[in-house]
Amino acid sequence: MKQIIFCQYCRQYKQPKWPRSKEGLAHAKYCSRECSNKAQIGKKLPEEQIEKIRKSVSLSMRKRWQEPTEKQLMGIRKMVETRKKLYAQGKIKPWNKGIKCPQIGRSGELNGMYGKIPWNLGKNWPEETRKKISEKAKLRIGELNPNWRGGIADYPYGVEFTRTFKQMIRDKFGKCANCEISNEEHIVLYGQQLAIHHIDYNKNNNKLDNLIPLCHKHNNVANGNRDFWFKYYKDKILEINIDATELVSSS
Repeated sequence: MKQIIFCQYCRQYKQPKWPRSKEGLAHAKYCSRECSNKAQIGKKLPEEQIEKIRKSVSLSMRKRWQEPTEKQLMGIRKMVETRKKLYAQGKIKPWNKGIKCPQIGRSGELNGMYGKIPWNLGKNWPEETRKKISEKAKLRIGELNPNWRGGIADYPYGVEFTRTFKQMIRDKFGKCANCEISNEEHIVLYGQQLAIHHIDYNKNNNKLDNLIPLCHKHNNVANGNRDFWFKYYKDKILEINIDATELVSSS
């Protein structure tokens, strides 16, 4: 006999599809993973449970990237070879071909070096000078770098930052907050959906007024000159005037 439950999110009697284990189905509260994820939006887990999830995710991510298996390496090599063939056949085009981005920050005529010839253009450095430059560069790695922020790049995102939650943000904005490329166009050009950017660069601050969708290019650009981009996107989200209560209710 099929098990029927009353889903606590969509408020309907349905056959549960998640979790997949028999033990989990016996105590199921939601009919699907999607309903379970949406029900967690706005809820705060106990600090102990959050810390436990962060540690487990952080350890698994570090192990995966520091110690890649032979199978993972083979997959990466195969992917690179495939993309090279597709580029040669013209089936994949450069991601920035035909994209016109607004002149923001210090690009184009706004840059102090615009129209000037770089002082080091055409210079060939002696081997001894190259070694000195290399040694100095080693002194600016990791904690010695002025941009070091305690290794926050390795920190995991908040537990509520799920695929369903990110898709909800994309659907509400509909396009990159900078160059206004749509999510559908972005998938065709980049092979992936619009990224969800944390305006204050805090991965655990998943408030609706701190999240904004960006294309591949502008998400990378936002990692530099952070004070400028923080102010820029804070003003931008006020212009768009997304109503947080409307965003939650529409989910």
